[in-house]
Amino acid sequence: MHVYELSSFLESNFDYTFFNNQFPSVQNPNIGMVRMFPTQTNSSSINRINAQCLIKNTDMQTAESKSWEIYESLRMKTGFQVGTAYVILCTASQPSFIQQMEDGCFLYSVDFQFITDQEE
Repeated sequence: MHVYELSSFLESNFDYTFFNNQFPSVQNPNIGMVRMFPTQTNSSSINRINAQCLIKNTDMQTAESKSWEIYESLRMKTGFQVGTAYVILCTASQPSFIQQMEDGCFLYSVDFQFITDQEE
């Protein structure tokens, strides 16, 4: 699984714009960001991948609501495809408030752990 595949998956399933690895300087402050912390091995097609989804919004309630929507949908989801990876199990931590940013936006985080089968 690649970060761009995960951001595409989240964008298409949750009606929110996501970027990879950093927030770009764009006009729309209501965006998300995805980053991954892969721990893939060469000896097995089964992998454990950690990822983080950050939701940024000018409205605290909207940022929190979108974070909870993503969490509730993926917190114990099994048997689905993200890009080229088959996700055996996805677990998620409850959304947490990170900070109010310099631009006045609010930032929430949802952390994921995926167990994937990357066999090709």
